[in-house]
This record gives sequence, structure tokens and C-alpha cells, in this order.
Amino acid sequence: MTKRFLTFCFLSSFVYHLTAQIDPANFSKKIEYQVGYFGEFIARPGFKLGVAYPFYQKLKTKQKYSEAYKQTLTKSKIHQFKIGSNLAYYHQVNNHNGLLLNVELTYQKIKHKSKKPNKLSYFDVSFGLGYFHYELVGKTFQPTEDGFEEINGNGNALMPTFALAWGRNLPFIKSIDMRYYVKPTLLFETPAGTGTQVRFALEVGLASSF
Repeated sequence: MTKRFLTFCFLSSFVYHLTAQIDPANFSKKIEYQVGYFGEFIARPGFKLGVAYPFYQKLKTKQKYSEAYKQTLTKSKIHQFKIGSNLAYYHQVNNHNGLLLNVELTYQKIKHKSKKPNKLSYFDVSFGLGYFHYELVGKTFQPTEDGFEEINGNGNALMPTFALAWGRNLPFIKSIDMRYYVKPTLLFETPAGTGTQVRFALEVGLASSF
């Protein structure tokens, strides 16, 4: 009997977490933690860790009666501005390792519809300024009058970034706020030789404010 009662309590709690509705009005400003795959030119594998804090937030709601649902539905939009920092690393086989320390300003729009109470959709626009450090794999030489000499193949550069991101929350996890996201990013390495080199990276990860 005790086992049946405990099983019932567990299932009830599980169902509650699955069906509990999100209230946009209680969407608080918290530090968000991010972890994800960071692929420079997609296939050069790496990882990325980051934190972001929403220093500005505004909630807008709109109500409209739906004949299909026979009730008044609410659409909510949360507008946030975030400041954050992140660290990314990637490896290009037989070429170099890259390390990027970046500071980002992000505008984020979060959408919520009462007819889909457990779903949030996210859209981000980010501008960043980063410090890029690379280390060439293997030995590096340069020509001299007497032949070649080995040199340090490491280098540093500024790296402004521009990124868009899309994501959704994970509705089956209610104990914490968690979402997945896809974030294509343009990176502008400068100086790179005598000019600027444009790089592309794809980030796919999870973000949570716990």
C-alpha cells in the first residue's frame, strides 16, 4: 500500500510539472548560463561557455477572442536587453587551435501564447567584441637569407561578432527554466594579414537561468 501511495505521489508530481503553465508576468531577470557546441565553419569542432544578465525587460500582452477555442487568448512578448560574456574554443585539424573571449550585447524577444501554455519561443540579435588567440599546430618557419628559421606560430587579434539565434524552451522540464538554441555567428578577425578575415561559426546549445 505504501509503495502504491508513493508511486501515485511521484506520478502526480510528474504530471503537474508537465502540465503546469508558464506565467510571463513572473518571468524574472536572472543570470543565464549557456553551454553548447561551437563549430568554426561548422565542422571545426569546439565548445562554448557563457553567462548573460538581462539588465532591461519589458512585457507586452495582447488579448483576442478566438471563435475556434471559444475563449479569450493572450499573446505575450517579453523584450530583454542582455549583457554577457562567453569563452569559445575550436580545433582545426592540422592547422590551428582558436580561443575567443567575447563580450556581447544581446536583444532578445520571447513569445508566449496562452493556447500553447508550455511553449516559449526565443529570437536573439547579438553584437560582440572579442579577443581572439590562435596557436598553429606543428612547427612554423619563415624564409631568411640563409634558408629558413623556426618562428612562433601564435597570434592575437580583435574579433567583433554579429549573431542571430532562435530557440524554444524545453516544456517537459518545469523545475528549472531551460531552452535550446541555434546561433549562427559571423566573426571578423582583424588584423588578419593586411586586412580583415570573415569567419563563420555555428553554435548549438542549452541555456538555463536555474
